[in-house]
Amino acid sequence: RMPDSNDLLVVDDALHERAVEEDARNWRSRQLFGGDGEIDSVQIENGKVLTSIQRDGRLWNMSSPVDTRADTDGVDRLLAIIDRVEHDGFIVDTPDDLSKFGLESPVATLRIRRGENVQAVLIGSTSGLVSSDRFAMVDGVPTIIRLTEATLRGLLPDAVSLIEPTATGVRAADVKTIEIVHRDAGSLLLVRSLDGWSIERRIADSDPVTGWANGEAVNALLETLCGTRSPEIMVRDFPRELAVANVTLRGYSGDPLDTIQIAREAEQGRWAFENGEGVLRIFPGSTPVQVDPIEWRVLLSKPE
Repeated sequence: RMPDSNDLLVVDDALHERAVEEDARNWRSRQLFGGDGEIDSVQIENGKVLTSIQRDGRLWNMSSPVDTRADTDGVDRLLAIIDRVEHDGFIVDTPDDLSKFGLESPVATLRIRRGENVQAVLIGSTSGLVSSDRFAMVDGVPTIIRLTEATLRGLLPDAVSLIEPTATGVRAADVKTIEIVHRDAGSLLLVRSLDGWSIERRIADSDPVTGWANGEAVNALLETLCGTRSPEIMVRDFPRELAVANVTLRGYSGDPLDTIQIAREAEQGRWAFENGEGVLRIFPGSTPVQVDPIEWRVLLSKPE
């Protein structure tokens, strides 16, 4: 019966189950993160690893565990999860001892910032002897909740999955000059003009040879450096014993935009690119990386 009415209404038992028998805690929102506006930064403390990324306009940068470019696609996937993720069940309100749930010293913390608003989820111990689910708590809300293994995988990605996989963040269109210094074979200078790419090749002690380069070969090199995503990333120092060449990209002002160190495994193995960030972008041995000056043809006339 509705208030102020004498009419009797007949409903099925779903209303009774929801209003009377169901745990009232389930009426509350299960969303972990609320708020409007774009996320400006994400910080993940997972054991001893601290992953920190910050928005820079339309792009993202990583400051920990290494200072490098963040992968926009990987970050977008993480942000989509953060914006829609819900926890997997209420456990207890106002617990008297957080240590029972491993939350006095959390094993992991996910913290986001929207403007001045900072929110965090604390992740504690497993919720059973054979379960991979974990106890958790939204910072500032005295309610213990449960997160399944699948939910945790989305919220706590490996730091490497958030690293930009291209060898350089420079756009190919912004490159005016390419300087290649090979470990053994000499050096190469490629300069863009309205007519194409001019070339100056120096091999060993011979006089330099100048002319025109094959534009397709130059574009292939730029595509490898600027546009191709590496299938594997390693956070480690550059293997100098395998060094092959250095490639410096300069802009139209003449200033260097980036320098990429290139290494290669023996027996025509994998390539590794590193540009001073402490990150190796690994490419298959079949990747077209033409950095040996001997392999570059010098055309005496401008190519059609």
